[in-house]
Amino acid sequence: LLGKVLVDSGFLKPADLLAALREQIKEIVVEAFAWADGAFETAQQGARSREVVKLTTEIRDIVREGMHRISDPVLIFRGLGPMDTTVAVTRNATTAMKEFRPSEKERRIIGMAGAGISLRDLCNTLPYPAIETCQIVYGLVTFGVLEKT
Repeated sequence: LLGKVLVDSGFLKPADLLAALREQIKEIVVEAFAWADGAFETAQQGARSREVVKLTTEIRDIVREGMHRISDPVLIFRGLGPMDTTVAVTRNATTAMKEFRPSEKERRIIGMAGAGISLRDLCNTLPYPAIETCQIVYGLVTFGVLEKT
């Protein structure tokens, strides 16, 4: 409603409103990854087509960004387990990576994980902060590229 008023008043261009709405929706989804706990529900409703805002960002990129924003070690280790947890490349990693398109850091971790490596060894070997390494590993596990063994 406020956006419509701003556009109708000439303070905002329709394209700028749409871009802001897309960013706001993306931020809401990304921030959900940092929840310590909670629940959400999706419901498909008969929205009028003029009210639908389609995201231009791929869902995998939104999920990746959300995973990288998790800064609470408790959340990360709830998903990964202790530092002695071993991670390895999954049998389906090649297929998963076609959709995932890993970054350079992610490729480096995937290469080191091979048949298995502990989180501790990854963190001690890589030049990245330990929390960043664990964030990346958590994302790779979530995408099915790595698995806890």
